[in-house]
Order: sequence, then structure tokens, then C-alpha cells
Amino acid sequence: VMGRRSDVLAWNPLGHALLAGHLSADAPTLPRARPNMAALVFLDDDTRHLYVDWRSKSRAVVGNLRLTVSQHPMTPYWRRW
Repeated sequence: VMGRRSDVLAWNPLGHALLAGHLSADAPTLPRARPNMAALVFLDDDTRHLYVDWRSKSRAVVGNLRLTVSQHPMTPYWRRW
């Protein structure tokens, strides 16, 4: 389960093993350790290598973030940037 900013809010064992086996399985329950899938796609080599067509995935991630910002422009999180 992901939040609107691509933060992982919960995952099951299979999702964890597939997408982030190198991260702690408890990470979503710990706010400071909660992974962000958009950041992982760009900054984490293990996650980046999951995608055969990383360029297409990166475009999709950016498009999703742009859409989310346009739908929720007043969210305080976006104003930090």
C-alpha cells in the first residue's frame, strides 16, 4: 500500500521480497525508515535493476508525481521543495 507521495505504508512478505528485500521488513511501520518507492527507483541500485526498461519506469514515476502534485498542490510536503 502506497500513499500519494509513493511512501510505502504497508507491504506483505511477497511484495517486500520482490521490491525491497534488501530493506527491513518493518520499515513501513517505522515512520523515519518508511521507504519511498519513487526515491528507490531513482536512488537505489537494487530497486533500479528490477526494471528491464528503467527509462519507462522513471518516466511513469515522474508523471505520477506530477499528477499528484497537480491534484494536491497545497499539501505541505510539496512546499518544502
